[in-house]
Amino acid sequence: MNTNLSSRRVLVLEDLTRPREWLVEQVMQAFGPATLVDAATNLGDARALVLAHSYELALVDWELPDGNASALITWLCMNRPATITVVATIHDDDTRVFPALRAGAMGYLLKSQPAEQVIAQLQRIEQGEPALSPS
Repeated sequence: MNTNLSSRRVLVLEDLTRPREWLVEQVMQAFGPATLVDAATNLGDARALVLAHSYELALVDWELPDGNASALITWLCMNRPATITVVATIHDDDTRVFPALRAGAMGYLLKSQPAEQVIAQLQRIEQGEPALSPS
């Protein structure tokens, strides 16, 4: 899949303020100022946003106050198949990675990586490469 994410809409689902702002900043660095970024802090708000808008990319935290993102990822895959869904989390263990990929996530990024690595991984999505943290 060759997707041009510049001047597109991106969803960032992250409940914590600093990580959410950091992810938005990395998206803007990766794709430029014409990118529209919507941010949600919980699954309910994210569901409302995906019903109202089409997203080329959704960066979703796995662990949220109102559950994990599994159902949202599955719903996006079934109802918004053009949306590239990537889990962005601090957890690097198999108990989260494999369920996220089984739910339909097309990538798994660690927020603990340096910003330059996250930006590079996001940019590789445009070449059709999955966004996967090395660890």
